[in-house]
Amino acid sequence: LCDWSSDVCSSDLKCMVCGDGKGGRCRSDGVTYEVSCKGCEGKYIGETSRNAFTRGREHKSDLHKKNKKSPLVMHNEEKHSSEPAPGFEMKVTGIFGGDATKRQVRESVLIQQTEEKDLINRRDEWRQVKLPRIELCLS
Repeated sequence: LCDWSSDVCSSDLKCMVCGDGKGGRCRSDGVTYEVSCKGCEGKYIGETSRNAFTRGREHKSDLHKKNKKSPLVMHNEEKHSSEPAPGFEMKVTGIFGGDATKRQVRESVLIQQTEEKDLINRRDEWRQVKLPRIELCLS
């Protein structure tokens, strides 16, 4: 079972972050995360005020129930329908605690940095406002 006093599971198979035995930072609240398809370059970028263990279990539940609203289920149907689904792995990409603004900005930046062809996020999830870039010219 997971040790709740630690940020890392003891390889709980129910944990999408730590279930592969590598461990992870699944117990920290307020995280950004990436879910990668094991069969292609597909990536889902997300953020949650909760911890990655809890959010990962929701993603796994959606996959198990074949929830048509899940971007991961949609990805499997679009990219891997003629083969057994390859599965997904999840990693924490940032820990922000109670700072929702920093967490949401980080998610937006990660989505913008991911090539569109590899992005599993649905377009209606791209609610983030594009962040302006400022360039300073020193002369």
